[in-house]
Amino acid sequence: MENNNPPQFPQNNTVQTPPQKSYKKVLVVFVILAILLPVAWYFFWPHEVVTKAPMCGGIAGIMCPEGYSCKGMASYPDAAGYCEKSDSEETKTNNDRPTSLLPELNKEIVLTVLKDVLLDGNCSSTRIEGKYASCSVDIQKTDDGWTVTIVYDGLYDDSVEAIRLQANIIYKNGQWLDRYLQETQKCQLNRGHQDFSSESCS
Repeated sequence: MENNNPPQFPQNNTVQTPPQKSYKKVLVVFVILAILLPVAWYFFWPHEVVTKAPMCGGIAGIMCPEGYSCKGMASYPDAAGYCEKSDSEETKTNNDRPTSLLPELNKEIVLTVLKDVLLDGNCSSTRIEGKYASCSVDIQKTDDGWTVTIVYDGLYDDSVEAIRLQANIIYKNGQWLDRYLQETQKCQLNRGHQDFSSESCS
């Protein structure tokens, strides 16, 4: 007998699930990078920078405090950097700092700072044979530092009787600095001016 039924094919009952959306993978990668970048920045950036200056920029877009600017940022998006005090703000802070909070300037520090311009690199209150009779150091506080006056008197010189050095010394970034220096002289009797002047003696 002829079989008129259509041929039977095995049925495939496997249900095909739609492919996972790629955005989930991107989100996972983004989260991992958000965790690893700050860690890598901490370990590979110079440690003294990390401990002394807070982080800025990055994925969170962290802003620096007032008077600071974000430095060391790479060119790629969401790069992190470190906050560094602006030059103008640092200068303002040093200049506006009350001198009562600064280290006290004394004669020993003065002689060290001005050593290169002193006679034989020293200033003695007693006579130095062949050089001068005496040397004095006067230190006066000002709004932004100290004014120092050094006078060598009784010079062993035919023309010049005394030399006066005046300087303004400041304390900045842990160092003593002289901002300007003026040298004047007083002539021997009958050899020129008898007050301190920048004019030469005869």
